[in-house]
Amino acid sequence: MEKIEQIFNNTNKILEFIEKGENQSDWTVWLPVIASFITAIIAFLGILYSTRYVKNNIRMDARIEWIQKVRETVARVISLCYLVVYEINEEEVLKNFLKAKEQINLLMLYFGPDEIGNKDFLGLNEQILKKEDNNIGKNDHIVAFLEKLLLDIEKYYQRKHSSRAKMLEIELRCLNKKYDLEDTGERLIDNEGNWVNVKGRPKEYYEEKNKLEKEKSELENPNNILEDIANLREIMRLYLKIEWTVAKEGK
Repeated sequence: MEKIEQIFNNTNKILEFIEKGENQSDWTVWLPVIASFITAIIAFLGILYSTRYVKNNIRMDARIEWIQKVRETVARVISLCYLVVYEINEEEVLKNFLKAKEQINLLMLYFGPDEIGNKDFLGLNEQILKKEDNNIGKNDHIVAFLEKLLLDIEKYYQRKHSSRAKMLEIELRCLNKKYDLEDTGERLIDNEGNWVNVKGRPKEYYEEKNKLEKEKSELENPNNILEDIANLREIMRLYLKIEWTVAKEGK
């Protein structure tokens, strides 16, 4: 405010000097007028520069704070997804699953979409997400990717902890009780691909066990989640690296 008042005061002085000196032929009268005018301009430019500098700093600080929050949330999502895959205790798995969903939804809020109801958006495009030069147009695709991750983790959790998966555990235990013999060690197959009896267990045991274990393995297969985690890490690495560069430039 002081600088603005100074500009108005100097402007008034300029007008006074012009009014007093308009009939004088001595150009020295204009020297203080010019000096005051230059002072006013410098003060005004100083205000503009200071305002722009402050705005740039505010913008940069806000962007850096946003980057930090996103980085922390991404780290939590990755950690929770791994826990959903590898945790054994079913109660803990459920807790981590619910937390993972919460953090994925939070990430969606951070990224927007670029436009509400964007009719030009045709769906997830991972090539756009892996651009290294800019982040233009990425937000819609990040949200689509996070929706896919959310769907994948829900399907995985439901498969792994389904009634069928639990039934397979029971069937495998019952099978072992049915052929309650000592451990057979390595499975053996002859040259024609037929199961060979090992330590008294018939080939029917191995055939049934193989079938049950294969189905159980398919239900518990985490490959989609692990691939999503790897993609999320790379997508966010590129995105935040670009955002950090922009923030340092004060844009």
